[in-house]
Amino acid sequence: MNEYISQLQQIDQDDTLQLIRETLQTCDQFYCQEQLYDTYLLVGFGHIDGTAQWSDQMVRPFLFFGWERINKNSFAELVMHEYNHLIRFHALNLTQTEMTVGDLVIAEGLATLAPLLMKNRPLTEEQIQQVLAISEDDYLKLKENEAEIEADIRADFCEKLSRERMKAYFMANEDGKYKKSGYYFGVNLIVEKMKQGYSLKTLTRAEVNLFL
Repeated sequence: MNEYISQLQQIDQDDTLQLIRETLQTCDQFYCQEQLYDTYLLVGFGHIDGTAQWSDQMVRPFLFFGWERINKNSFAELVMHEYNHLIRFHALNLTQTEMTVGDLVIAEGLATLAPLLMKNRPLTEEQIQQVLAISEDDYLKLKENEAEIEADIRADFCEKLSRERMKAYFMANEDGKYKKSGYYFGVNLIVEKMKQGYSLKTLTRAEVNLFL
């Protein structure tokens, strides 16, 4: 607790709020977003960097960011990542109870690449490794086992998300077979579609069938 309080006291709140406002305005313009949404900055005690609300017709869309996890060097990228989720979840009416492995694979692939594409950065392996937030060794392990990863995910693509599938494909667990393999496979799907001429804005609102 004391560690988090110390981190919070070191944050320049005015500067951080200005960064968030400017990044959200950039996202609004990029996606031509007109729907109202809320943004919350709360103390998460280290459990979560940020999240976007799943589609819920009863609640206005919102973004959440853990105040004590703010890092100015990467926080704008986190906002862009979660904002992409917000757009896709609500454009396709994706709910947590109905979401499949494939739904989240595509959503995470899009959100992972969103900061690079919005800033016109090249989709190099180095850049992709950085936005995946994994080590070089873990990234090479994903590359070397790409065929196995694809086969496993395609077998579960239309299955509902479960705790076990979340752990297998979307978490960076030390005891996991591969770290963030769902993110990695999702990135590959999006890159292939972009080579075909699709834009990030189009793909963010595209139905799952387009990626199959």
